[in-house]
Amino acid sequence: MLIATASSLPPHLKMPDTSRIGGTMPFENDAAVLAVLDVAWQLPSDVLMSCEIGVRNCAGEVYRRALVKGVAQMLYLEDRLSQMGFVPELEDSEHNGSGFDVIFRRSVRK
Repeated sequence: MLIATASSLPPHLKMPDTSRIGGTMPFENDAAVLAVLDVAWQLPSDVLMSCEIGVRNCAGEVYRRALVKGVAQMLYLEDRLSQMGFVPELEDSEHNGSGFDVIFRRSVRK
């Protein structure tokens, strides 16, 4: 009997490369973040762009990491997370050296 592993599945059936970071509380709607990642992962990927992203919880801790591959995946992810109230920390120096290319955090509403 053969058991399918993530690496043996066809690309359209693979789950996003994502994991929770131990010791942190998830974002209150982590299921929605996972759904966005799932759809992004199904979009075209390319070998020229690979981004390690982080997602912060409401306490400001990075609780989830994920890998997206390709411009289409990254643009979709950024657009959908923006609709959920997240903004990318592209120019903040706070996460330099963290290993993430982009960290998404909830925007502060005034």
